[in-house]
Amino acid sequence: MKNSLYRFSDRLEIFFIYLFCFVVNALLIYAERTYQGSDSLIGSYINSIVEYRLIITIMLTFLVIIFCYQFITRKKTEIRIRFLVGETSWEIRYRYFIQSMIIMALSYFVSLLLNIYLSISLMVNLYLIFIFINYILVSTVGVKVK
Repeated sequence: MKNSLYRFSDRLEIFFIYLFCFVVNALLIYAERTYQGSDSLIGSYINSIVEYRLIITIMLTFLVIIFCYQFITRKKTEIRIRFLVGETSWEIRYRYFIQSMIIMALSYFVSLLLNIYLSISLMVNLYLIFIFINYILVSTVGVKVK
């Protein structure tokens, strides 16, 4: 992808951040299902962690916000140069949005394989998709030329 703002290392980093969020959410749901009603010491310990599953998952999504913010601030000069060369701001934003969505979708599909392996519903990570889409839309606004 010659015109991409993402370099290979950036793609890998955001892919694994998305994947980490999806996998942690799936593993917490799996642990909740496995240790539900368990009277053992480890079961009660895991249940006490699983009670905060939503909070843990939302806090992990802040990794995506941090990455998007750092990525945009690192690429300010490149965005300005692309604009001077002749690309429009809309083209730069559109390409960034599409590539971010593709990377997120790939990590979601990899996490679906884990969900299938663990026999978890395929819909458990769906709310994370909507959260990440909002994050991507907000970060797309940050791709601007000053």
